[in-house]
Amino acid sequence: MARASCQQAKGERHARPAEGAQEFRHRREAMFLAVQVTEIALENGHMAAHITGILLTYYPSYFDDAVSRFRAYLEGFPGTRSLVIVHNGPELQPREISDAVLIPGDNACREFSGWETGLAYCRRAGILEDSDFVVFANDTFCHHNKFGPISRTAFRRSFRAAMAIRDEPVMVGETFSLGLPFSISGLTSDEWVATYLFGMNRCLLDRISALTPDCSLNNFYLQEDGRLRFSDLVSCNLARHIEHWLSPDNKTHWRGLADEHDWDLRELQGKANAILCEKYLAAHVCECGGTLLNVFNSPRVRFLRKLEAIGPRLNALLHVRGISS
Repeated sequence: MARASCQQAKGERHARPAEGAQEFRHRREAMFLAVQVTEIALENGHMAAHITGILLTYYPSYFDDAVSRFRAYLEGFPGTRSLVIVHNGPELQPREISDAVLIPGDNACREFSGWETGLAYCRRAGILEDSDFVVFANDTFCHHNKFGPISRTAFRRSFRAAMAIRDEPVMVGETFSLGLPFSISGLTSDEWVATYLFGMNRCLLDRISALTPDCSLNNFYLQEDGRLRFSDLVSCNLARHIEHWLSPDNKTHWRGLADEHDWDLRELQGKANAILCEKYLAAHVCECGGTLLNVFNSPRVRFLRKLEAIGPRLNALLHVRGISS
């Protein structure tokens, strides 16, 4: 796992003094040792653990497969489990799902309002009181993203390690960076965690009040000439990043823009809200003294993960030969 230096994000990145680097190295080694010891205790049943999964669903065609794969994924962790499914689609078809709770969401802020609904339910039901770690996912985690054996193993190893960190707030997932710190609503970070699949330990959940900003997201941008223009609550580099991602002229744009004629301002606004929440969440975690951990910190894992895009045959070969284990 790679550690993001959130506390230093408000200034330019700079070299640590010799003593500071040594202290940091000793602290990290001590943390990883504690993780290994705790993981052994979890595996051998000497320590109770409870993991909660909150899955956001929207697309009817993804529902059954996403639920099945997410449930199977949670079963790979030691201890007990709770599964809450929040459906944000226009219609929630009543159905019985074994060992899971199915509740409706309103899709007001896409997946983030759904996850907030799931967290609120877990708090009311007392589920969070017993949880050591919470995994959040949307139904695209195994459809729009590479989620072969390499990715599954990398996420599982990092989540299991984070479950063992009881006294330090951590958020775990695939991290990205603009290369320099960005700010949103007065909070700053130099990285963010992609929110198709991520996790938080109990220590962090106890510190943050919500996943989303407490002010209206309409404060973050203006509608101008059919495009979104961001306010000064969003740093210039982050605003450029989001505008580029939501531009139909960009060949690597958001997949929701099928072509330059297949979009409207409401769709862009909804996606912009989710992107802003994703970046805000990372900055909020840093403000609370939390740490962002990257599941793909190893160069070897990053290289092998690129191969997952080649096809199922290679994924099966990697799995059979034990490369992903």
